[in-house]
Amino acid sequence: MEEGKAGDAQADERTRLNNQMWAERTLEWRSRLAIVVAGFLAFSVLSGLAIWLLPFSVPNQITVILHTVIGLGFIGPVGWYLVLHWRRYWRKPVSHIQILGYAGAAVLILSAVSGVILTDQAAVRTKISYGWDAVHILTTFALLVFVVPHVLLIVLRERKAGDLAGNAAVTKAAAQYGKKSLWYAFGGGLLVAVVWLVYLPARLRNEFPADYSFKYGKDRPFAPSLAKTSTG
Repeated sequence: MEEGKAGDAQADERTRLNNQMWAERTLEWRSRLAIVVAGFLAFSVLSGLAIWLLPFSVPNQITVILHTVIGLGFIGPVGWYLVLHWRRYWRKPVSHIQILGYAGAAVLILSAVSGVILTDQAAVRTKISYGWDAVHILTTFALLVFVVPHVLLIVLRERKAGDLAGNAAVTKAAAQYGKKSLWYAFGGGLLVAVVWLVYLPARLRNEFPADYSFKYGKDRPFAPSLAKTSTG
């Protein structure tokens, strides 16, 4: 009789711990900080690729500014999230998902450092370092290589575990995490579009004043300089 009660108590304790584990996982996927950081990373990667791949234009210049400002503003939140995430999982057994996470965190830190250096060089110095520029570009691709699989593998693992346990809450929370993160990234793109639409370019007057001196002839208005405008 006592053995039966002990067995029931152990079963109840296992059930309690199992429910607690699922509740904690669900809360992690619903974390506002985690969602905002993921959305920021998605916007940063996509805007970075746009800056690198698309031709020079007003939208791309706006993208550069927002990419820089938002990136600097998120150094604190992203750093805090990495600390919290590391403290939660560093004692766990090492796995391929954990290794991807560590690699992704290292790449993200290097990307942030290179971004700050490039911002300083562009703002107050004569030129940017193309070495740091290359580092910033390469870390963008590295984030795709390490962080995206890190998150996707966790989602697949949670979905499989949730299906086996008959617990759909964590699977639903993971799906909402992905959707909300993409909405934040989309919001960054929408901000670029709004700024572009309200931007008023300088109105150029492409003609010479009445008293301009054509000393070397009207066909050579800037002579002896070799300068010329886009219209000649």
